[in-house]
Amino acid sequence: MTEKIIEIEAETLEEAREQVKSQIPEGLHVLSEQVISDGKSKTVKAVADTIESAFTKAQSEIPINAVIVEKKELTLPAQKVMAVNAFDEQSARMQAAIQIGKTETIKTLRLAMAGKKGFLGIGKKPNQYQVEVFQQAVVEVTCKAKAKISATIGEIPFTTIFGFLLRADGKDYTLLLSTPPNEKWIPTLRKIEHIPDANVITFEEGDWGAPTLNSIDTAVLQRNYPAVKKAIQKALQLQGVPLTALDSITEDMSVIPNPGTGLAVFIVKYSGKLITLSPTNETKESNS
Repeated sequence: MTEKIIEIEAETLEEAREQVKSQIPEGLHVLSEQVISDGKSKTVKAVADTIESAFTKAQSEIPINAVIVEKKELTLPAQKVMAVNAFDEQSARMQAAIQIGKTETIKTLRLAMAGKKGFLGIGKKPNQYQVEVFQQAVVEVTCKAKAKISATIGEIPFTTIFGFLLRADGKDYTLLLSTPPNEKWIPTLRKIEHIPDANVITFEEGDWGAPTLNSIDTAVLQRNYPAVKKAIQKALQLQGVPLTALDSITEDMSVIPNPGTGLAVFIVKYSGKLITLSPTNETKESNS
């Protein structure tokens, strides 16, 4: 299967996806998509000693292909002095660190006034420290890059059919085919076709030997209908349906696309006598 990668830039992801669709040749489909850029605005905040260095730092984190939409000065650099009472310098630094903001730093700390030791703890007073605090510059830069996606296009890959033969009563058989294999679908399919509880025969993958589509796209299903029909005829034949009945049975074949699961379920009903009980080389008669 030939695959091709298309890269598209647009103002929004929706526009980029529409452009991808417009470039897909007939018969091909998007197999996978990688979003390189979502096209949404991005805000970068930076902290530095000066406004200029903060903006330089912020702009270094902006993607190369992005355009700056807005620049803001959130906090100007400044210095302030605060007083802290503590019995030692280490305790003074800890107190100061708790009181200052995340974008402030302690530049210097000096003893402004010595405290009193007191006598046996009585009359003891802490030292007073003077702390010089520097408020760093805080800026914000908003940028926007175009939306960009990389899409791989090609033919939808075929997968092996997996089927269930549900025995409704002594004569009527309903063949339900779905992809991907999912035995949890048995009750749902029975409900759709009003089939009571019955013995279930599941087919080995090798018994099918023909592909079906893992798609619910109506156009895809119609285009590949002959291949699916041929596979179903083979499955019916393996289950003992006479060759003379195959064409008329598959003419009435119906398909139920299910967007919720991505499954396309093919349904074929057959009422009549089976020549064999299972898809083997046995030739026993069955009066079921």
